[in-house]
Amino acid sequence: MVTGTWFVDWAQHIGIECPDASGGNYSADACFNSSAFVRISWSLMWFQFLIFLICLPKNDCAAVIHDGWWTLKFFIVAALFIGSLYIDNDPVMIGYMQFSRVVSVIFLAYQAILMLIVAYVINEALVKGVNASGGEFNNCSGYILITVFFILTGGNITWIVF
Repeated sequence: MVTGTWFVDWAQHIGIECPDASGGNYSADACFNSSAFVRISWSLMWFQFLIFLICLPKNDCAAVIHDGWWTLKFFIVAALFIGSLYIDNDPVMIGYMQFSRVVSVIFLAYQAILMLIVAYVINEALVKGVNASGGEFNNCSGYILITVFFILTGGNITWIVF
């Protein structure tokens, strides 16, 4: 954001100005304040949706575009961001913020469920390893369980203290 503010301040000398729709007053701060984070998020959402559509066929062309063409991808994201500066804050960006809030909660809940599933699978494998050795901690699983226990307990105590 600091670089963007510097660029707009510098570019005003050659006639490039911040659009009114992005906050107005032709101020670099209006272009690169908190609305810039919403606009780059909006740009990345449309870019990721485009890449999703390209990768749907799962063919060689999709693989080439997904794995390469980084310069083109950079210019696409930059063009989307610059184009978003000309979109009014009220109808589009406020609506996008509401949409992203709901989708973010759903995504975070999904990620939490996945982390819980992975924790249960890892725990089951470690406990199975300990039980296979007759309950003795002379194998790697027992040491891993004890180490993870102490790391998590120490982390929780540290978190509570600070």
